[in-house]
Amino acid sequence: AWTKTTTVDTPNVAIHGFRVTSQVWHGTNWAHEAQLFVPKNRPPCDTAVLWNQGGGPEPGATLLGTLLAERVGAPVVF
Repeated sequence: AWTKTTTVDTPNVAIHGFRVTSQVWHGTNWAHEAQLFVPKNRPPCDTAVLWNQGGGPEPGATLLGTLLAERVGAPVVF
């Protein structure tokens, strides 16, 4: 399950925040924060970059995710 929590619009990239439950194990929800960086002015593509850093997004991750999405021209998920 997932819930969209935030959207931040930058000049070149839209950044969407999500709360994701990856599984329920022995009655415990495994919930995570994720960010989706979508480059603007690019055609849709079939590829995305997935960067699993464990835990939730760190402050530097927003800058790195934005730069990666701009450079590779594909969505990036942290």
